[in-house]
Amino acid sequence: MTHETMVRIPSFLKGLVETRARADAYVQRLETIKAEVEQRLAKAGSEREACDKLIRAYNPNLNPTAIEPVRAWRHRYGPRGARNEAIKAFLQAAYPESVSTVEVAWHLTLKFELDFHSPEVREAWKKTSVRNPLRVMAQRGEVERLEVEALDGHEPARWRWVPSR
Repeated sequence: MTHETMVRIPSFLKGLVETRARADAYVQRLETIKAEVEQRLAKAGSEREACDKLIRAYNPNLNPTAIEPVRAWRHRYGPRGARNEAIKAFLQAAYPESVSTVEVAWHLTLKFELDFHSPEVREAWKKTSVRNPLRVMAQRGEVERLEVEALDGHEPARWRWVPSR
């Protein structure tokens, strides 16, 4: 294609196309997370139903729905450093692509089976247990922080593994 036959595209259209491409990638990443969550939800639901049947078979007077769920997540990361190792492994697996803080948080939530009482508690956890370690890793040069254009009014951070040189 010669420069005489090339169509001139307005800059606003180029920006719109770029924004759409980023939004499409974000949707695809979130759909992957959604599929994993739905799969784990189905498995947990079937396990709960199986337990309910066994409880009722053993003692018909016991109502399984009256059993309070256990929502503890303290010490759920395993041995010391397991959370940071999980973050590093997730970033290494995604390399050369970058991942958002939200994706890292969802990965940890699923890997360590964390449960939060409210969205506020989850956000506080994300700040201290996901963002802060990522920032420390960036200061040490293990990961790099990439600034991207905001899709929803926030300034999201994306993180990419820095391979050893």
